[in-house]
Amino acid sequence: MVGTRLQAVRKQLGYSADEVIRMLLRRADALAVPVMSATSLKTKVSRWENGHEAVSAQYQRLFRDIYGRTNEEVGFLPEQDDSDADELVARITVARRIDADMVERFRQQVENARHVDRRFGGVVLLDQLRSTIKQLEGLLTFSTAQGHREALAGILTEASALAGWEALDRAAFNQAWDHHERAKAAAHQAESPVLLAHATAQQAFILIDLGEIRGAVDLLESARSVAEHTAPSLLRAWLAAAHGEGLAAAGRRDDALRAFDTANALVPTDPVDPACRTCFSPKLT
Repeated sequence: MVGTRLQAVRKQLGYSADEVIRMLLRRADALAVPVMSATSLKTKVSRWENGHEAVSAQYQRLFRDIYGRTNEEVGFLPEQDDSDADELVARITVARRIDADMVERFRQQVENARHVDRRFGGVVLLDQLRSTIKQLEGLLTFSTAQGHREALAGILTEASALAGWEALDRAAFNQAWDHHERAKAAAHQAESPVLLAHATAQQAFILIDLGEIRGAVDLLESARSVAEHTAPSLLRAWLAAAHGEGLAAAGRRDDALRAFDTANALVPTDPVDPACRTCFSPKLT
């Protein structure tokens, strides 16, 4: 019998069925969600993976968390989109009320997610980040206030880039690419070369993981070009080093060494730069 997409994702990530059951139980415990016993789950997971039974919404959430995938990627029905008239009016109303305090609340959500990622890893973050991204996109769609729009777009860039990084860590390549494309588009709305350069460089590492080294080097060159005259020297140092990694992977030894020399020369005496708080991903440091 041909397995389901849910089974295919488990195998792609290299998990045994027993490991998945343990992960489901741990995640349910963290969320304080009541679930069936490990013995019952063993039977259910088999039935779910073989398409004999539909996965309930409660367990869909747990699978999204542990696999870092969307509903569609694991073969569930798409998540319901709130599109009724009342919800639309509510979103327009909220967008009209956007102020500095709300912007800061969203910024803090993303910053908290970043701290969780650095301390504990990103298994639990993708659903949270997707929710934040959806809210930010809704506000940007209906907000007309200059200043606040640019700030929201900047936060959307950060949230999308972080979500893309978490997706890449879980080998969800299409999702990672889409998140980075959104991050770059939002960076243009935010009119932020710093955020654009960072998101572009991160995206290059998706190509490296896929073995598309030439395309990765092109993206890294583009990121350095965007940052050349506007970004802090610390970010430009990081971009040069990342470019060096790409060039080394491409077998361009001399070019890689030159990039590393440039990175070394750009590192400031004081490497603490508030403007670069979002500019470094775990995989690149």
